Amino acid sequence: MISLIIIILSFYLEGFISNWVSNNGLLVPTFTMISLLLIYPYYNRNNFGFILTSGIIGALYDITYTNTLFLNTIVFLIISLLIIKAYDYINNNLFNTTILSIVIIAVYRIITYFILVILGYFSFNVNKLIVSFYSSILLNIIYTIAIYLLASIVAKRFQIKKMD
Repeated sequence: MISLIIIILSFYLEGFISNWVSNNGLLVPTFTMISLLLIYPYYNRNNFGFILTSGIIGALYDITYTNTLFLNTIVFLIISLLIIKAYDYINNNLFNTTILSIVIIAVYRIITYFILVILGYFSFNVNKLIVSFYSSILLNIIYTIAIYLLASIVAKRFQIKKMD
C-alpha cells in the first residue's frame, strides 16, 4: 500500500512541478523514476511484482507525459533491473538510497538521450546530456531524502515490512 501511495504521489507531483518549473531550469523532476528506487524495499525481494509494476508505471508515464511510445516503459524496466541488482550488494539506508538515486538519474538520462538521438529526435550534443543530468540532481535528491524519511516513519508507525 505504501508503494502505491509513493507511486501516485510521485507521478502527480512530477506533472505538477513540470508545469510549474521550466524544463530548461535547474529543477527538472524525475520523481516517477525515483519512486521505483523508493518502492523496491517494500516489495521484499518480490522481483517479478516489482518489474511488472515498473513496466506499468513506464507505460503510464509514456501515455501521460511523453509522445515516445514505449520508450519509458523499456527504460523503467531496465532501471528496475538495475535497482534489483544494486540491492543485492547494498543495504537499504538513506545514504545508499541517495547515492543510488544519483546513479539512476544518470543512467535514465543517458539511456533516454541516446535512444532519442538514435531515433532522430535531436542531434548528439554532449552538453545537452550533461545539462539534463545536473538539472535533475538537486530537486531529485531532496525528493529522495524527503520521501525516504517520510516512508520510513510511516512504515515504522504502521509496522509495514520492508527490506533492510
